[in-house]
Amino acid sequence: MKTSTVVFSTLLALCALPFAVGCENEVDDSANILPSNDMMVQDAAPPAPDGGATCRDCLEVGMWYRFDTLTVETLAGEVHPAVPTLNAAWAADVENKELNILFEIMAIEGDTISIRAINAALLGEGDICLLPDTAVDLTIASDAPGGCEFTTTEPAGINVYAGTTDHSKSCAPNRPIANSIPVEQLQLTNGVNADCSRITTGKVVEAAIPATALTEVCTCLAGLTGPATLCPELDADYAADNGSCAGCNLGYQPLGELVALVGGSELKTECTDAAGGPAVCLSASFEAVRLDASPANCP
Repeated sequence: MKTSTVVFSTLLALCALPFAVGCENEVDDSANILPSNDMMVQDAAPPAPDGGATCRDCLEVGMWYRFDTLTVETLAGEVHPAVPTLNAAWAADVENKELNILFEIMAIEGDTISIRAINAALLGEGDICLLPDTAVDLTIASDAPGGCEFTTTEPAGINVYAGTTDHSKSCAPNRPIANSIPVEQLQLTNGVNADCSRITTGKVVEAAIPATALTEVCTCLAGLTGPATLCPELDADYAADNGSCAGCNLGYQPLGELVALVGGSELKTECTDAAGGPAVCLSASFEAVRLDASPANCP
């Protein structure tokens, strides 16, 4: 009896071996089936660190963004010789908070976002304040449902003011939006990153500066290479001998003349403005950083 027990135990041990000779195992010929989600619950991989978040999880009405990069790519349909000088001047102005283009999210309806674009001026040491007269509205929509890449739904416009509350780098007292450069027929694209902290990959695909602005908007030459405080305060009684830059001051000259002086050639007007008149073609790139709160209006 003892001997038979030992033999039986030995046979069981041999059958436990994967390829034991003399033991038969049933073969499962059924098709392989991946385990279902319910079967994998305990072994599921942890979620991605960001949880798959997108800008749609954090975009809210009332958010503010300020351009922290702005680069002209083409001017008058080409890389005009004045572009490097303009980009260097604008980069310094953005860094010093003398050039502030801001977006405020006004409404979100599905894949469509309404935005107010507004300028701000430098006020004190590093503070900025809003210039309500420069505000315009534009609408962007995602290229795909629920996406975070957006495109303007129709041509829009923005105004470009540079300077402090007391010293403007542009002078245009007789234009509808005083002392700013009008940019019309604006078509742009941009992205928003997953935590909504930045507007990214912004492109001004095309835009136009009206030809009338080339003579009616005057620019401070000293402001191209230095702060706005180098520009004289505007004088409503100042009348230029040639009829341009009236209401400005000595040291300002028409925008078109200044660009021609810097770049060595005049600007071609091959685009059209919002009214169908001649205009200078423009393309650019930009990015923007989210602000913690809305700036106050300028005093």
